[in-house]
Amino acid sequence: MDTATFFAQLKLGKKGPNATYLHHKRTWGDQKESGYKDFIPMFKAEKFDAAAWIDLFKKYGARYVVPVADHHDGFAMYISNTTRWNAYDMGPKRDVLGELFKEGRKQGLKMGVSPHFAFNWSFYNKKDKFDTTDPEYWTTFFIPKVSMSVF
Repeated sequence: MDTATFFAQLKLGKKGPNATYLHHKRTWGDQKESGYKDFIPMFKAEKFDAAAWIDLFKKYGARYVVPVADHHDGFAMYISNTTRWNAYDMGPKRDVLGELFKEGRKQGLKMGVSPHFAFNWSFYNKKDKFDTTDPEYWTTFFIPKVSMSVF
């Protein structure tokens, strides 16, 4: 459940499972077994084109690009030697951030990254009814990443 949904429900005083929770359960199964980790293989990035992105940025006057390297979910969009939960080893099986950096530098842009580690520890629900309590997946759900291939 995202923060906006959570707080909206708190303000309304709604009790019980929300529509997002129920939809997930109906569509993909119980959250204890089927959670975030199961969506990663569906992420293919087959339409991602680093050159098209950089062309678009330049068209609108960008002189530098600072994409998110990994968001609060902890999934790294780069080759990582600190976590198996990355776009090179899972999902699209490509270094999305690395491709963007290569193209950006090729076209003369300054490139940087924005890691969003601060809330990794609190992003996932840690209640027993979710797969996030399974120790097998703690390296994605709770352990912060500190190394990026682009540096």
